[in-house]
Amino acid sequence: MNSWNTTYLKEISELITKGTTPTSVGGQFTDYGINFIKSESLNYEGVMNDSVFAFIDEESNKKLKRSILKENDILYSIAGIYLGKMGIVKAKHLPANTNQACAIIRLKHEIVDIKFIKQYFCERSFINYVNSLTSQSAQPNINLTDIGNLKLLLPPLPTQQRIASILSAYDDLIEVNNQRIKLLEETARELYKEWFVRMRFPGHKEAKFVKGVPEGVGEVKYFKDFIKLNRGFDLPEQNIKPGEYPVVASTSIKACHDKYKVKAPIITTGRSGSLGTVLFVNQNGWPLNTSLYVKDFKGNEPFYVYYTMKNIDFESFNSGAGVPSLNQNHLHSV
Repeated sequence: MNSWNTTYLKEISELITKGTTPTSVGGQFTDYGINFIKSESLNYEGVMNDSVFAFIDEESNKKLKRSILKENDILYSIAGIYLGKMGIVKAKHLPANTNQACAIIRLKHEIVDIKFIKQYFCERSFINYVNSLTSQSAQPNINLTDIGNLKLLLPPLPTQQRIASILSAYDDLIEVNNQRIKLLEETARELYKEWFVRMRFPGHKEAKFVKGVPEGVGEVKYFKDFIKLNRGFDLPEQNIKPGEYPVVASTSIKACHDKYKVKAPIITTGRSGSLGTVLFVNQNGWPLNTSLYVKDFKGNEPFYVYYTMKNIDFESFNSGAGVPSLNQNHLHSV
């Protein structure tokens, strides 16, 4: 242990900065273009979730020159529910930019191994240490000076690399499995469309259709007779206590709490702010009030409900003027 030395993050970093909201400099978000990575894409495993990236145009990216990302930059959440979520920027994510809720940490790779730092940052004790640096106000945050002054206990570079090579093998396996899960999810969704949307199910050529529905195979129901949706539950950020139960927002799992409101499986869709995302969480959890969750499956199989909901254009039922919102009553006549 004598060869392990305490250092500050700023001493092993080439750059520590943060981004800006595009609209604050006259920029704009777009439907496609340059990746704009927010803290929602970061997590405590250090694996970037690119499915929730936003996008900006080239002109906006130029205006945000300070925060243009490079390969192997570390993005580190410094505001919002729980600090210290992270992700490593890879070549496939570029070009990309980020906002003020994420610190950009560019390491001195000649003296520190990024894979080792990832493992260090993902340690629960380090995450707790980071969160202890701020009071749990309505919007917890830490500044760039705090980030630079984070203390780390580091061994020599060769030791870092040996440790990282062992632990990263497990990370690589997890990432491969996540990719497989994603492919299986896409396959299942396409199979649902083939059978229940395009009506090319096994034996469809021999089936007799009445008003577009195969006779003796299925029936038409109104949405209100299919499932029952309920609004999620209030949970102020400052009341969230570290635990094992996922807190489910409109588009993703935001944190984990020590209590739950709904037993597994939980299926949600956005109610306010962001519409259209359907999530399946196979453990007890806490759906937030920005979401609607399936309270009553009414005898239907959960995965069938999930893929049915995935094929409903919930965004087209937007009833909000300023903030997009989904009123479940508007779905009843579907």
